[in-house]
Amino acid sequence: MSSPEVGVKQVPAPLEFKLPVDSEMKATKIVIYSIAQPHMRAFHLSWVIFFFTFFATFAPAVLIPVIREDMSLTKTDLGISGVTAVCGAIGMRVIMGFVLDIIGPRFGNAMTMLLFAPAVFCMSLVQSAGDFQCVRLFIGCSLCAFVTCQFWVGSMFNVKIVGTANAITAGWGNMGGGATALLMPLMYEGIADYVPAFHAWRYAFFIPGGIFVLLGVVSMLFSQDAPQGDYRMMKETGQLTQSKGNIWAVAKCGLLNYRSWICFMTYGYCFGVELTVDNLIVDYLYDQFQLDHMTAGGLGALFGLMNLFSRASGGMLSDLAAIPWGMRGRLWVLFTLQLLGGVFCLALGLVDYDLTATIVVMIIFSIFCQQACGATFGVVPFISRRAYG
Repeated sequence: MSSPEVGVKQVPAPLEFKLPVDSEMKATKIVIYSIAQPHMRAFHLSWVIFFFTFFATFAPAVLIPVIREDMSLTKTDLGISGVTAVCGAIGMRVIMGFVLDIIGPRFGNAMTMLLFAPAVFCMSLVQSAGDFQCVRLFIGCSLCAFVTCQFWVGSMFNVKIVGTANAITAGWGNMGGGATALLMPLMYEGIADYVPAFHAWRYAFFIPGGIFVLLGVVSMLFSQDAPQGDYRMMKETGQLTQSKGNIWAVAKCGLLNYRSWICFMTYGYCFGVELTVDNLIVDYLYDQFQLDHMTAGGLGALFGLMNLFSRASGGMLSDLAAIPWGMRGRLWVLFTLQLLGGVFCLALGLVDYDLTATIVVMIIFSIFCQQACGATFGVVPFISRRAYG
């Protein structure tokens, strides 16, 4: 048996995939019912992990009517807690972009879930407004999984379908905000049948905390960074570009690109608004229309659950407009959806006297707002390939 010669770079064997791929080994087709490695496994792990970070981040907001009574929280305390959750997400998303360009999405996802799982468990231990705000800050940091989601999917799928792939995964992940409004009250009520009510909401947080740990381990053991393999192997074989692994080169490439800042601002006015509504909608319906906790949670869930199709349709519209008009078509789709989202956001504030009108306008607003997010995902992959994260 002959051994490889010393000093000769080993060339990886040709790879075979279950999905059709292009010359860069990116999938040219999305097969939703498949978990084939690496493309569809990355696709599904991306949205599932993002789903549960969203679920955990807004779970405290859903249970506010119970939590504020238990700990005597004021409206100021609750407002600060909502801001801290969002601020944590913003800060960590910036950091995660650099991290992904260096260590890859597999470790990025695992690190996110395992690092912030203790924060989810700690929600059961809070005793004061300061504790509550601090824990929400750290749980909110886990929303940086969105960056991993988009980075991973963007590196796995061909340019012609990347907008659709990104929009579907991000949309299904954002459904966690609606699912938590629907499921957390059910879990709380179920646990409250066996323990005192002010203990039940605390025990409920052990469920998303345990899921964080499980998904962190699954991401580490059963996925890979890119179609070509893991980042470590790609570095050894010279397949990784020179900017990867150099944080300063990555930072300079990303931060000095004016297009990055334009997308930062436009995305803030669609996704930032969505985060605000997710934080407030259940508590608003509970107080404004004197609903019970289960009804307020169920109606509030409709806002987030529109992500089942709305974000994906935004990405699809972007891809369709790009066929005849290229990038100009993608930008016009984004502008139109953003404008309509703003119009219905204003309308929502004018129908606070009627529950039916509020729910109808909220759903229409939700669709356009989330479609604008999806259309953004159709633009981002073209800003900078060297600093995609």
